[in-house]
Amino acid sequence: MSYVSNVLTPGEKVIHEAKISIWAFLPKILLGIITLPLFGFGLLIFLSIYLKIISTELVITNKRIIAKFGLIRRHTIELGLQKIEGLRFEQGIFGRMAGYGTLIISGMGTSHAPIPGILDPIDFKKAFMQAQESSQGAGQNSSPAINTQKSQEKMKRCPFCAEEVLSAAIKCKHCQSDLAQTVA
Repeated sequence: MSYVSNVLTPGEKVIHEAKISIWAFLPKILLGIITLPLFGFGLLIFLSIYLKIISTELVITNKRIIAKFGLIRRHTIELGLQKIEGLRFEQGIFGRMAGYGTLIISGMGTSHAPIPGILDPIDFKKAFMQAQESSQGAGQNSSPAINTQKSQEKMKRCPFCAEEVLSAAIKCKHCQSDLAQTVA
């Protein structure tokens, strides 16, 4: 059973699944071919490439992006679609010819998460944009109720950053300034 199928929440569906391109490992494949006659080191290189390809999962669901790397030592990235600020990819000359690239995801409050060797990164980006638009459309249906609830609460402006905060707030959620000292 895959990692992704284990972590899906109720109502969450996989929209797009990406694969790792074997062409991303071309230098290692060439090294494996060269070292094959030397005590079978090439077989170990081929095995490591195979394990990397089969142990990497990258999907877009209707709620988030999930990336999992590793078979024994696992590294995961899970970002909600609404928390992702940017998605870009980089391709070298050979990557453009072979159809793979490095995907770089930047989310709110997180550093950039690079995912190298993705097959068809343009298709992945298109699927992400469609999923994000769909999730924003679903979120807009409930936002008027939230906005009317906030408008009924008393608000004030932070004297440090001029952002709107609740009147009862003692600390600004935007600039983290202490508002309790500014009350006169």
